[in-house]
Amino acid sequence: VITLPHTLETSMPDTSFNFYDPDLQFSYSHISYDYDALRTARDNPDCETYQADQRKNGREYRSCAHVMPEAWNGQKEKIAYAEQEGVIEPTTGSGGVAKYSWYIPRFTAIRNPKLTSYFGMTAGSEIENRRLMADTFLRPKTWQYFCDEVSLDNCTTPYY
Repeated sequence: VITLPHTLETSMPDTSFNFYDPDLQFSYSHISYDYDALRTARDNPDCETYQADQRKNGREYRSCAHVMPEAWNGQKEKIAYAEQEGVIEPTTGSGGVAKYSWYIPRFTAIRNPKLTSYFGMTAGSEIENRRLMADTFLRPKTWQYFCDEVSLDNCTTPYY
């Protein structure tokens, strides 16, 4: 539309992640960190033309991408190697801060503030915490787990 790249590489043929797709289709990649796509882009600066040429000549699909917006823990060695190879420029932080979180509805937090933090959820004994989760969310991991670990009488009497 404005002659800027408008797709994201999914590392799979016949899938799409196009910012201008009217149906907002989104295909998850099967590769978390596709360094080979960066290598392909280094050697073929125009990924769109490269992919068209690959299809036209019946060649096997190879992913092609110019940016890997983020890399999480465990990638330091691969990043260092890619930098040494000249596949990527030295990395810098993007300013984003990420964290794994537990999100609960406001009414649940008001009903039981212990659920708003890990420390609150682990304050009681293990069985108390299991019971709290089961009572609050009504979803044990499995019914067998519930009977073995949460139920006071191994499900020999009705819970309610």
